[in-house]
Amino acid sequence: MTRGFVNHLLLAMLAALVALLGAQGASASEIDMPCIAKGALIDGETIDAAATERSAWNCEGQTNEPAGGDWTLKFEIEPGAEPMRILHTRLGHFDQLDLAVQDSGGQWTFETKTLSDMQADIGAPYIHTALPESGGGQPVLVLASFRGNGHGPTLTRAELRTEPPMLSRSDLLGLLALAALAGVLLIPIALDSAFLFALKESFLAWHIALSLGFASVLAARANLFGLVVDMPADILRITLIMTMGITVSFALMFTRAYIEKGRLPDWLNRAIPYLAVWSFAISAIHAASFEFLRPLGGNFHSFGIAVPTFALAYAMFAAWRNGSRAVRFQLIGWVPLFLASLIQIITHVFPIGIQQDAMPIQYIGVLFEGIGTAMGVADRFIILRRERDRAVRDARALSKLSERDPLTGLLNRRAVETRFENLRTQGFNTFALLDLDRFKQINDEHGHQIGDKALVACAEAIRHDGDRNSIAVRLGGEEFVVLLRGKDARQRAEAFREAIPVRVMHEIEGLNRPVTASMGLIELPGKGSGTMTFDELYARADKLLYEAKATGRNRMIYERLTVFSEAPPTRKAAQNG
Repeated sequence: MTRGFVNHLLLAMLAALVALLGAQGASASEIDMPCIAKGALIDGETIDAAATERSAWNCEGQTNEPAGGDWTLKFEIEPGAEPMRILHTRLGHFDQLDLAVQDSGGQWTFETKTLSDMQADIGAPYIHTALPESGGGQPVLVLASFRGNGHGPTLTRAELRTEPPMLSRSDLLGLLALAALAGVLLIPIALDSAFLFALKESFLAWHIALSLGFASVLAARANLFGLVVDMPADILRITLIMTMGITVSFALMFTRAYIEKGRLPDWLNRAIPYLAVWSFAISAIHAASFEFLRPLGGNFHSFGIAVPTFALAYAMFAAWRNGSRAVRFQLIGWVPLFLASLIQIITHVFPIGIQQDAMPIQYIGVLFEGIGTAMGVADRFIILRRERDRAVRDARALSKLSERDPLTGLLNRRAVETRFENLRTQGFNTFALLDLDRFKQINDEHGHQIGDKALVACAEAIRHDGDRNSIAVRLGGEEFVVLLRGKDARQRAEAFREAIPVRVMHEIEGLNRPVTASMGLIELPGKGSGTMTFDELYARADKLLYEAKATGRNRMIYERLTVFSEAPPTRKAAQNG
C-alpha cells in the first residue's frame, strides 16, 4: 500500500464524515427541550408555586450543558395528547430522581428512584423508567428532579414517551450489525495469537487487548449485554466509562509498541505508559462519581480523557511525519475516531448547542480501525518475518563460513568435531590423517604465496565433489583429515595421498622437488560402534603419522581396530609411496 493511496483514502473518509456530521447536526437541532430550573423543586408544600413560577424556569432551550448538582425538568403535556408513561434519557450518574405527575384535576403523584432502578435500553446508552400513575385524570405536567446529577446529557436528552423503547425490525438489524462489528474486531485475535507465538512481539499482545477493548466499548455503548443478562443501569454506566478509558490506554501502548523504532519522539515514547495509566485512573475516578467533582458535570472526564487522546493523535501524526509505514494503517480507522472524540469534547464542554455523541462516526471509525489495524499488523508481520528469515539465512551463511577453511574451502576441525558422532552413525569408519612432507622448506625457498598454492592443490587432490563417501577436512597448517566409508576405504585414502604430488606438480611450476604427503590411517570396526571421540582417534592417527614420517615419509601407516577397550588390539601395515 503506497503512501499516496493511504493519503487519498484518508481525505475521502474525512469528506464523508464531515457530510455525515452535518446531517446529524441538522436532525439534532429539531429536538424539543423541556423547561429546566436549578435546584430540586419537588416539594409537597411548594410544588404548585414552583411549577408555575415562570422566572425559575428556562424554557427557551438549554444551549449550554448544565453543571452538576440538583436540577429539575418540567414537561408540559398538551391537552388531548397521548398519555405519557415513560421518562427516557441519556445514561449518566445521579444520586436520586424525584418524579411528580400532575393530572388534569390538579392532583400530584410522587415517586423517588435511584439509578439502579432505571432500565437500560438495548442499542444505545440510554435509560428509562415508568412515571408514577396519576390518581385521577389525564397527566398534564411532569416534573423530574435529578439530585446530585453528574452528567449534562442526562438532562439535555430527557424526554417523555408513551411506551418503553421497543426494538423494531430496523433496530434489530442495527443490533445485528453492531454484533457483527464486534465480531469483526474479535477475528484478529486468533491471527494475532498465532503471530505472537511465532514472533514474540509485544505489539501483537497489545493489539489483542485493543481488539477486546473496542469490542467491549461497542457492547457497552449498545448494551449488547442486555440481550443476555439484565444489567443494572449503574453497572452499565461504570462498564461504559471503564471500557472507554482502558481502551484508550491499550491504544496508547499498542501504538508505542507497533510504530517502528525511531519514528516517535523519545519524550513521547517515555511518556506514553504514564498517559496510559492516566487514562485508566481518570476513568476510574469519574466512574466512582465523587461528590466534590459533581459540580463539574461530565467536563472533568471530557477534559481528563482528552489529554491521552490528543497525545495518541500527536503520536500518530509524529510517526506519519517521520515516515512510518505502520501508522498509515492505523490512521485509516483513527481519523474518524479522533473526529468523533473531538465532536464529543467540544459539544460537551462549550456552549455551542446540544451535546453530540457522534456514535455513527464512532462505529465507522471502529470498523475502519479494526480492518486497517489488522491489515497493518499483517503487513508488519510479513516485514518482520522477512527480516527474521533474512537474519536466519545470514546466520546460517556465517555459520557455514565459520565451518570452512578460508584458504582451501574445506571443512575445518570445528565443523567435523561437532558432527563426528553423527558421521560415525552414517558409516564413516575410516580416519586418515595427512601431513605434507617438509612443507616448511617450500615456504622458506619459494615464499608463503607458493606455499598457499600448494595447500590449495593438496585440498583439490583429496576433495572429490559429489563423492558422498569421503569428507576432506583441513585441521590447520599443512595437516588434513579425510573421513571415508564404504568398501576399499583404505585403498581410496591411499589414492588420495598419491594424487597430491601429481596435483601440486600440475598446478605449480618452478618447484625444485615433488610435494609428497605422509598418512596415518585407522579403520574402525562396525557402523557407528564404539565410543571413541574425534580427539582420541586423532591422537592414535597422529602416532601412525609420526611413524610414517620416521620411516621415510611419503607413505601410509594404517591400523585396524577390532575391539574397543582402553588398549584395543591393532594390526599395522606400512606402505611406501
